[in-house]
Amino acid sequence: FAAEMLPKSFGMNRSEYFSVLIAPVIIGAMKLLRPLVAAFTAVSRFFSRLFIKDNSTSATYTEEELHDIVNTIADEGTIEPEKSQLIKSALNFSDVLVESIMTPWDKTEKIRKDASFDEVMAVYSKSKHTRFPLVDDEGRPLGLLHIRLFLNSYLQNNIKQNAAEVSSEPFYIDSKTPAEMALREMSESKTNLAFVISRPDEKSTHTETVGIVTVEDILESLVGDISDESDDGGDVL
Repeated sequence: FAAEMLPKSFGMNRSEYFSVLIAPVIIGAMKLLRPLVAAFTAVSRFFSRLFIKDNSTSATYTEEELHDIVNTIADEGTIEPEKSQLIKSALNFSDVLVESIMTPWDKTEKIRKDASFDEVMAVYSKSKHTRFPLVDDEGRPLGLLHIRLFLNSYLQNNIKQNAAEVSSEPFYIDSKTPAEMALREMSESKTNLAFVISRPDEKSTHTETVGIVTVEDILESLVGDISDESDDGGDVL
């Protein structure tokens, strides 16, 4: 147990720690990029007005045209390809919804609320994950079980508690929430994982859990794949 479980537990938590740290930086970078995009638009409008005599017609630009401007600047070598891709990702980021980057509910590994200490560790020993949705007998979400906290509780109290005794309250977010807003809400709530819910329509009070989304999922939609030594090519959850 001590030679295998504990090192695995503490070694797989680095991505979560750095994801929470990076989230405010990414939000700040997005705000810094907005003036740059506005500058590109202003330059384009300047030359349009310079060569178009009818100034009464205001020029408007589509997202595709803005992408073309960024591509042109990148082709000229004014900015590096990586920065060009980041700008284009930032342009698209407001269009990304949580439902497009979440892990579907039926593809997540779950743990029953009454699972014993040994049952939890048996699931964990066969998994690369460190967080598991806690569900009732009918599969409905009740909370979130973090293995690090679960093991810390055992080490401090020397008591093998069941899953429900160490779980935390779930954080919910709507599937139609823009990724940018979800990142901000999760950062403010200091949570790394949210349960994604869906409604039949906007006025409905009935909700259904359809998946989970992590800070890492959101950041990867902006900057690309984020991996560390604990990744083996699979999903976060």
